[in-house]
Amino acid sequence: MTGRIAQLVMLFLFSTGLVLGQTQPSASGQTDAKNILFLYSYGYGSKGIEVFSDSFRETMVGAGVSVSNIFSEYLDLERNKEDPQYRQRLKELLERKYSERRIDLVITVQQPALNFLLTDGKEIAPAAAAITTAAPVPTIAEVGERRIVSHSAGFDMKGTLELAMKLFPATQRVVFASGSSDADKKLALAAAESAAKWQDKLKVEFTFDLSLDDMLKRVSSLPPATIIVFTQYNRDVQGRVGVAYEVESMLIKSANAPVFGFYDFNLYGGGIGGSVLGVGKLGETTAQLALDLLRGERQLSEQITSVKSEPFPMFNWDQIKRWGADPALLPSHTVFVNRVPTFWEQYKTYVIGLMIFVLVQSLLIFALMMNKRRRAQAEILLRESNEHLAITLYSISDAVLATDLSGRITRMNPTAERLCGWSLADALGQPLTEVFRIVNATTREAMADPVHLVMLHGQAVGLNNHTLLLARDGHEYQIADSAAPIRNASNEIVGVVLVFSDVTEKYQSELALRKSEERWKFAIESAGDGLWDWNTQTGKVFYSSRYKAMLGFAEDEFGDTAGEWIKRIHPDDAPGVFAVMQPYLEGKPGSITVEFRMLCKNGRWQWILGRGMVVSR
Repeated sequence: MTGRIAQLVMLFLFSTGLVLGQTQPSASGQTDAKNILFLYSYGYGSKGIEVFSDSFRETMVGAGVSVSNIFSEYLDLERNKEDPQYRQRLKELLERKYSERRIDLVITVQQPALNFLLTDGKEIAPAAAAITTAAPVPTIAEVGERRIVSHSAGFDMKGTLELAMKLFPATQRVVFASGSSDADKKLALAAAESAAKWQDKLKVEFTFDLSLDDMLKRVSSLPPATIIVFTQYNRDVQGRVGVAYEVESMLIKSANAPVFGFYDFNLYGGGIGGSVLGVGKLGETTAQLALDLLRGERQLSEQITSVKSEPFPMFNWDQIKRWGADPALLPSHTVFVNRVPTFWEQYKTYVIGLMIFVLVQSLLIFALMMNKRRRAQAEILLRESNEHLAITLYSISDAVLATDLSGRITRMNPTAERLCGWSLADALGQPLTEVFRIVNATTREAMADPVHLVMLHGQAVGLNNHTLLLARDGHEYQIADSAAPIRNASNEIVGVVLVFSDVTEKYQSELALRKSEERWKFAIESAGDGLWDWNTQTGKVFYSSRYKAMLGFAEDEFGDTAGEWIKRIHPDDAPGVFAVMQPYLEGKPGSITVEFRMLCKNGRWQWILGRGMVVSR
């Protein structure tokens, strides 16, 4: 599908009529725009490749390049490594496929694809320059006549291990988790060389001699004071091919030790981080290189031009806390993900303002006690201070309430008045629970008094995500709120401040979306026709109960892949069905109509009339 993401929805009905005629798609005309050919080393499904490709595509589209001028080939070299004819057949296929189409730039991703282009595939767009990513710089002899931009982004193995030792200085063992292919072993051994600095302290362990199941079992029972560094994974010792991102996710879930990695998306799967490469940034810079070459803004005066991307420290805040490490030990320029801002960081301006107000009031009271002759002046100053505070509170868009130690209202800004349904004049001196009435949005049970919680814990507290405010006028608001103590100059708690905001529209939007999805599913099951929804991005297919029943299958007798449908199409009809569908998957507008036979559970061939369309791309 040349990199497109499509979702196909088709409606199938039993048919007893004649087979409809089929219109063969016409070949698309050659474009004058410049074309880019991507050669990916492995099969589809790598998370890193998806992030890289999405970033590349977004940058190119933003620069005015159409996605129809970007061609992608997943060479799948690792899974077909044992087939001696595979590379030759792949070479012949690609040469025929692109012999009539001008390719202006070739981009290879990872070492196997570069090796294929420089050996078997050197006749593929031989006049086009090439950009290589995530691969070592080739030699002049290997490059031949082609001009190459080597966009290298080497793993910072040493830097990652140094950061790991800072976080966990008591570490005694490091496990380099990898697959068993030649490339996997090579990278794991290279990573282990970075541990030479601690050779007297660290025991080094590898997993490339284990099956995937044995590796997961091993990392689940590692001894204390162990860290794991995930390097690369293509296949295990038994020849089982795996997608690195999926294997890394399984490893992280099974491991009883922190897992470091070399890519930034390691963090989003639960890894702790390291000195990582920004895969999205790599895609962006590769796209900029491509634009410079295609526009003629960069001239390749040398046979090989090197461009390098630098790694940076990036860590998962949740995982650092989980494993008991101190983030303060990391460099000041470290990037953190999953770090929730503290109450102080979110509302420090408000709290500082209120603390200043309390401090000013305390000083004024002290002055009045020391010198009654200055009472008039002190009262003026106090009045001015109150006016300034009122101005501050009135200018804040969030609702703000303040109470004394007994939980009675002392301050209230206009936003709080509107949401609570109380004027400041009516609310002053009232118990907070009378003015600020909150219940659980789901159970309608009364929520705990925020003042009581703050006084109990002596620190800021956040309230439940499903908090519903019952206004005096009958309105109800979904709110996000928090409360914090107000302290005087002696650090004594003298009151409580609440800051909350109306998130009703956001909450209702999310609820409406969920209800819409439920109505859609109900409509599907209520329709008299069979239906399936194919998400080609994930490969998953939703088959309605009616669709399964039409073919004689029970609800639990049908899988959720496109293969369940494809394997039941009559062999004589399959080529025609795919020929009709393919143009629509590639961008042709309009609806699909096709008639064919499908195999029922009882072994009978049933004629089916299918109608559908690509609903999103």
